[in-house]
Parts: sequence; C-alpha cells; structure tokens
Amino acid sequence: MSEQSRNNLPPHNQDAEEAALGSMMIDRDAIPFVRDWLSPDDFYIRRNRETCQAIFDLFDSNEPIDAITICNQANACGNEIEISYVVGLVAAVPTALNIRQYCRYVVELSTRRKMIQAAQKMATLAYDKESNIDEQMDEAEKAVLDIRRVSTNDIGLPSVYAAAYYDEIMRRSEMEHPLVGPTTSIKALDDLIGGFEPAQMHIIAARPKMGKSALLMQSARVNAERGKRVLYFSLEMTKNQLMSRNVAALTGLPTQRLRVGKIYPEEKKPLYEAIGHLSQISLFIDDTKAVSPAQVSAKSRRIYAEYGLDMVLIDYIGLMSPPVRLAGNRNAEITEISSALVKMAGDLNVPVIVASQLNRSVEQRSEKRPMLSDLRDSGSLEQDAYTVTFIYRDDYYNPDTSLTPGLTELIVAANRGGAAGVVNAAWDGERTSFSDRSVVKIAL
Repeated sequence: MSEQSRNNLPPHNQDAEEAALGSMMIDRDAIPFVRDWLSPDDFYIRRNRETCQAIFDLFDSNEPIDAITICNQANACGNEIEISYVVGLVAAVPTALNIRQYCRYVVELSTRRKMIQAAQKMATLAYDKESNIDEQMDEAEKAVLDIRRVSTNDIGLPSVYAAAYYDEIMRRSEMEHPLVGPTTSIKALDDLIGGFEPAQMHIIAARPKMGKSALLMQSARVNAERGKRVLYFSLEMTKNQLMSRNVAALTGLPTQRLRVGKIYPEEKKPLYEAIGHLSQISLFIDDTKAVSPAQVSAKSRRIYAEYGLDMVLIDYIGLMSPPVRLAGNRNAEITEISSALVKMAGDLNVPVIVASQLNRSVEQRSEKRPMLSDLRDSGSLEQDAYTVTFIYRDDYYNPDTSLTPGLTELIVAANRGGAAGVVNAAWDGERTSFSDRSVVKIAL
C-alpha cells in the first residue's frame, strides 16, 4: 500500500506537478504543448493550479513569464503565491526536455482522482432507492465515460479554431461528395443538408405508411456499409422484420415473399450473399419496446465505449417510454425526451436521427403536404431539431389521379445549416426502399 493510500490522500505527485510548471517557465514554446495535454484543474495542489492558470493567462496576453509576473497575475485573480515558491520551480528543473513525461504523470494521476470521484458518485446513486434505476445507470455510465472525454480544447483561441475550420473546408472541397456527417442515403437530400450533422438531433416525420421507418433503416444500412458504426433502436419492428427489409433492398426480392419464405432456387445464392454481407457490417439493432431516454443513452454509451459510434437512429419517438413523473402530460413527456436525445447527441458527438409521427390534422386538410405545425405532441421537436424532413407521397392520397406512382417528396422544412427545400425520391413499396431522383427545389 502506498503512503498516499495509507494517509487517505488522493493520487498526486508534487514533484511532477512542479516540474511541469518549471519547464513552462524555462521554455515558453512548451506552453502550447502542455495546454494540449492538461488544464489547471489537473493539478492536485492548489497553488500549483493557480500557478498554471497564471502562466496560461500571461501566455495568452503575450506577457513575459517569470516569478514576478506570475505572482502579480495570480494576485490580480485573488490568489496569493509566494515569489520564493515560483523561483524554486525553475531552480528544481534544469531543462524542459522531459516535460512530456511530467505532463503524463500529472494527467494520469488526475485521471485516477476522477475515477475515484466517479466511483463515489456511483455509490451515492446506488444508495438512492427513490430514483429511477435506468436514469441512475445512465448517470453512472456517463460519469465513467466523461473521464475519457475531458478535454482542454473546448475553449480555444481564434487563431486555433479558425485555422482548424479552414483546414476542414479545404478537406471537404477536395471530396467528390462532401458531407458534414453520415449520409441520408439519398444523394439529393445530402446535397441539400450536407448529410446528418454530428452532435445534433434530426427529425424525419410523416403520417403512417409513408416510409419513414424504411428511410431510417436504409440510411442506417448504407452508412454501416461505408464503415460507420450505427446503432438502431426499433420500438415498433423486430430484428427479423428489419432484416427482411435490408435483404429486400440488397437482392430485389419483395419483402412479402421473404416473409412467407417463397424463395426460388435461383434466388438462394443472392439471398445467402446478402445475409453474409449484412453479417459483416457494424449495424447494431435494439428492438426493445417502450425504451426510455435513459436506456437509449446508456446503451449508446456502452456501444460508444466498446466499439465506437458514428450515428444513432430511433424509430420512433412517440413509442419511447417517458419519465414516470410526467405521466399524462404528453407535451411535457415529448419535450423531456427530445431534450435528453439532444444532450446525448452532444455528449457522444454523433447525429441522432429520430422518426416522428405527424398529427391527424393533416388528413383533415385538402393540402396534405406536412408543415412544421403538424409535428405531433410537442413544439420542442421543431426547436430542438437541427433538421426536420417530412415524407410526402401524392399517390398515397390520390392513387387514381396521381401521374407519378412512387414519387416521393422529401420536404426539408427546417435546416439550421442552410436552406429549406424539397427533394424528389422514388418509393419502391415491394422492397420498402427509396431511390434517388436527384431533383432539388430550394425554398426561398
């Protein structure tokens, strides 16, 4: 047992902390490197935290960094640091060559302290018998995941983030089909919204039988085929039903024949190949019914930690189980569910694509094309969503007069990243899939 353990002191190394500070004073050019590695909060000893913060502040202001300026800067922030202590930091470190190792020690021990804090938080949650267990599990898993996700780069200088933005724009300019995130699986829709923006919630909404589940699964499969790690929550359909849709899309076999097992001899090979293909992609499907936001978050974090995660799809929000305390207030239920999904998207830095039903009021209008006011149960969906895309098929409402059977309008009614507009796609009901017609009408 270490001396720190016997004395009940959190893990720390005073010598490493002071050596890292002394190295920054010796070599000003080392400061940007140190900031990439750690923050002042990574220092256990208070005066070391305050000294580190003073050094960073002086560096940002392009001021000299020495014992006097550090003490003055600390004092200006309400912290008292002795000049003899600061002078001793430099005297104890003859060179800054080992600063990488010093930083590694400081960060490692800081991480261990965070692990202890996370364990204490989980113990507190476990003893709280009044709270919902699923929400407690989500909080516990988040506490562990946050240890790895702590970053010192959340707040940056314009010279840093502006340069990074320029590099990203140049990277996209060299791409044949530039996307900001996972594909929608419809090229024209990608052209309009740029794919599914990470760290955001995206809504795909329609009346029943319009194909919103099909579009979600198609996007999930296409992205998984491109190497993305995809998690799909199906609250309505089973894994076998979703597999049938994917096989139909890959083989051209109608879903109805697949459902009853009507397979001709010449179709067995492509069926086998499709199954083999689907077994190799990273498409995780959870068909738990009435899943809660806490359960979605916990399962997503688990996949994120174990495999990595690029996108989450939920079919659909109206079937999610709300917090018990809000039972009966559907507007408040959907609002809280929506907020939880937005937070999860930001925490994991992945797009969360959510299917939603539209109000029945659509059916009572002569003009059946959806509007934002048709979003069911809560106006928070419109407010929280980065994009809102409606699915509309004229032949569904006017089967006898429609001149273009299968023609589908994907109506982007809200798009924070750009313009709204309408995209044309073709619906194949037998194979429950969409194909691209590459027509985009921008709403002005």
